[in-house]
Amino acid sequence: MRALSGNHAGWLTTVAKEIREAGKPVSLDFLYRVVPSQFATSTNDGHVTAAENGLDRNDFAAGQRIWVEEAVAALKAAGLAEGTDPFTWAVPQDGSWQVKFGRSKYTIYGRAEALAARDRHMLGDGTAPGYLLKGWSEAEVDVDPGIEGLRKGRHRLEVHPLAFTIPPMTPAEQEAMRADIEAYGVRSPLILYPDAADKTVRGRTKLKVLDGRHRLQFASALNKPVRVELFEGSEEEAKAFVLSLNLYRRHLTSAQQGLIIVSYFGEQAKQEAKEAQIRKPKEGDSVSSKLTEQNGGKSEAGSWEKRALKMAGNAAGVSATNVRAMDVVAQAPLTTAKVMSGEIRTVKQASEEAAKELGKAPPQNLWQDTVRGELGRAHGHLCKVLEELELPPGERKPGEIRELVEEISGTWQKIRIALQERKLL
Repeated sequence: MRALSGNHAGWLTTVAKEIREAGKPVSLDFLYRVVPSQFATSTNDGHVTAAENGLDRNDFAAGQRIWVEEAVAALKAAGLAEGTDPFTWAVPQDGSWQVKFGRSKYTIYGRAEALAARDRHMLGDGTAPGYLLKGWSEAEVDVDPGIEGLRKGRHRLEVHPLAFTIPPMTPAEQEAMRADIEAYGVRSPLILYPDAADKTVRGRTKLKVLDGRHRLQFASALNKPVRVELFEGSEEEAKAFVLSLNLYRRHLTSAQQGLIIVSYFGEQAKQEAKEAQIRKPKEGDSVSSKLTEQNGGKSEAGSWEKRALKMAGNAAGVSATNVRAMDVVAQAPLTTAKVMSGEIRTVKQASEEAAKELGKAPPQNLWQDTVRGELGRAHGHLCKVLEELELPPGERKPGEIRELVEEISGTWQKIRIALQERKLL
């Protein structure tokens, strides 16, 4: 074996991939042309290897040819490639193999294993997010343009910061989407939106993927074309759009929902609540609201948590108490990451973990307040139903309705008694 100095894994795995994926015999000339362009160290490796084998150091291409030839020899010795220029893949497409190359052994992945490894690298493995989902967000795709001025062809698209606020899909969801895209292609367009904080070298605002970051990655991994559409609207409308597609349609925990609401609407809701509390009472305000605001109390209109919930469309399953608790959690980055990854699933656990991280005492009355608030809201709905069921004087309620009302009322009392026994009320 000739002297080699450089990226052994890069040369071996790239040569193996080109022979395996070709589907036909591959020549050395082809490998000489395509392999060096696929990783950053190839030119320097060529210079050094040429010199170590007595060739002109400036002739880096000669060194690169040595790398390709030695990688092919190693694959043939391992029984993965066969033939004498051209070469063919000698084993099944799927699998994994150990190949000795230089002083070390390297793992060569087959088709299925290579795709799975790429997915883990980009999307994560269920225990930690991958590069695409935690910030490193570029992937090349063939774009069938749906936007004026965007030419058809390969583009390097990035994910919009607003999209990162939504937790990634679960591994099961990712697997289902990957299988669907592999079978049918990307059927829904990627939605692009300008990122005002990021501009091109020519000063143009970059368009980034507002919805479809998982489709973006799988399109890139499977070499599938995508269509793109432009979202035209304000930032607030863009937030509402992302929420409408994700917050209510995916199986997010109440802790994740609370964090998303705080992230999107917390600051705006607090500012509006502050302005509402210091404003002068207006004609038409109720006496109670005037007294509440004049004394610095929190009226319903002045509660920032309720304002944030309203901005989010009153997300089902999320209470104002939960939003307030997750506002504290948002100050603890490690706990926030665990919530968004799904490692922490409940508001209670998130609040306790955040308190430890921030060095604060854990909340004392949060759970009683949450239970009391949720039951109070349920009881309020029940009372409203009872009022709506009242018929005009002189008419009796149908027997079935009466029995249903009595059953609901009895259940309500049983719940209250059970919670009181557990000291939750």
